Amino acid sequence: MRPNLLTLDDPILRLIAYHLNDDNFLPLPSFGPFWKNFARPASGRPSKNLRAFRGVSRRLRAVVQLDGLHVWIQSVERMRRWIWDAPEGVKRGVRRLILDVPTPDLGQAGHPYVLFELFTTVLHLLGGFPSLQEVEIYNLPTCDHAGEFPRGIRPSYDIYWPTGTRLGNIKALALTLRYRACRGIGASVALLDNLPHLTSLKIIGDSTDLWGMDYPFLRTLRLSSFPPYDPSALSRLTRLFVRCGLGQPTDFAMRKIHKLCPGIVEVHLVPFNGGSFDISYYFEKRFDFRMELDQDEGWKLYDKPDVLEVLHNFRALQVLDLVEQVVLDHEEQGEYDARHFGTTPSSSYTYHELFDRLIAASAERKALEQRYEAKLEEAQKAAARALVENCPTLRRGWWWRTVWLDA
Repeated sequence: MRPNLLTLDDPILRLIAYHLNDDNFLPLPSFGPFWKNFARPASGRPSKNLRAFRGVSRRLRAVVQLDGLHVWIQSVERMRRWIWDAPEGVKRGVRRLILDVPTPDLGQAGHPYVLFELFTTVLHLLGGFPSLQEVEIYNLPTCDHAGEFPRGIRPSYDIYWPTGTRLGNIKALALTLRYRACRGIGASVALLDNLPHLTSLKIIGDSTDLWGMDYPFLRTLRLSSFPPYDPSALSRLTRLFVRCGLGQPTDFAMRKIHKLCPGIVEVHLVPFNGGSFDISYYFEKRFDFRMELDQDEGWKLYDKPDVLEVLHNFRALQVLDLVEQVVLDHEEQGEYDARHFGTTPSSSYTYHELFDRLIAASAERKALEQRYEAKLEEAQKAAARALVENCPTLRRGWWWRTVWLDA
């Protein structure tokens, strides 16, 4: 008698189910779509094959448990349904959660009680998923800047994290903090304090205030280091992704990170926010790794950035992305800047003469570009060596580049 699926032993069926569930092979955090490129990856697709496999028979549903589910909640009503109506077996299978519930209009009567109720509901929701490992919160329900509530005016209330509430399995957390003086910052600090196994943190400043969005990051880190919060909550971090505004110097932010996260392994410090912001404007305001060519010593830094001195202090840092670019000094850059070649047609040129002149100009431009690219590559390698010399544990990093396109 030929064996079939239902004749297999239970351990074999569970092994098949494990490999059918794509979420088992997604890293924590899901570095890629959301953590690096600001997209939202929550989807039911990772568990589609697993759910189909469990649907074959009652025996498979009993042997194979749900796992690796993604949940994306965008309304208070759906949040309450997950709390009160979802089966416990489904709750145990949720591994990743995106919470994007709009904050209620604070201009309405009794809004402090509405916020308190919403915040309490969020706590019940997070505590109801025992296998939850990755959480992304877009609208932390303590922000008092929604609706018609005047900016700069604060109601006389505070929302605190209940004593004894611990979310022990969450390893990765992403938070969006919209304003520099938002009560969501205090709540986010309390949230960090109650995640004993958190290793990956992403803090996003998402506001049209370009120069002020360094404050949520700084205030969150600063408040986390003072009582009643436990400073060790941040010391356990190994991966940090921060997106903030232009006003924050890189070396100052790195000093703060080292002080509060001494064991950090991976840092992504992206000092610009989203929306209509043009990244080229960011590079105009940024200090670059400017390199110059010395005949005896080769490529070296024209002016040593303060961030190199800060890197001396890190003992475990392996991955670093500061959104920095390497540029050549003015003399080397000037050779490439003269890159617009062409010929003005006139009646004295024959068609073939004009064509030959254009070909020659194109070849000259291509040769200049090739020489510049070779020099830039050498300068980038020299700048990378300078980073590694100051931080020997460094294994991976990136240089960004401004690319000028012809109109």
